[in-house]
Amino acid sequence: MPPKHSHPPSPKEGDKPPKSSSRSCLKWCGGMTSFVLVGLVGVLVGVLLARPGDPVSYDSSLPASQLPPWPIFNTAIHVSETLRNLERNSMPPRIRLRTAIAQALESHIIFFCGNLGLVDAFQQGESASCEEIARRVQLPSQTICRIMSAGQHVGIFDRDQKTGKYSVS
Repeated sequence: MPPKHSHPPSPKEGDKPPKSSSRSCLKWCGGMTSFVLVGLVGVLVGVLLARPGDPVSYDSSLPASQLPPWPIFNTAIHVSETLRNLERNSMPPRIRLRTAIAQALESHIIFFCGNLGLVDAFQQGESASCEEIARRVQLPSQTICRIMSAGQHVGIFDRDQKTGKYSVS
């Protein structure tokens, strides 16, 4: 009568190890991973498509009505923020510092142009010299010309090279 619990024979020198079931586990795990990924993508698509439309409805004459549907817009914003964070976090500290300083200067230029009423001093589609704008806002022309030149560099104003007159971008 054979023993109830038999042990496998001990390997002898030169014998090949028995085939393990790791390959079948990899096949099963790989198949399971694909199944889970397909399921997650399906759930994500379902959530995006099943969500209600825009939380706010806009009149078709407004520019906001040209925005993509809310789920797409929201997803695009999140992707954009993630990429911006990856870019910022991958910058060396010196470059990040220089970028922050440049952004602060740009912010100050925009603040001064808005706070001093330089953009509002232009009529719709008008071109004017910085001296003329300085008279309209009643401030020294030398100061206004410097601020408007800085405003040109950050994209607030355009300057005609022939006439030297500025216009709002």
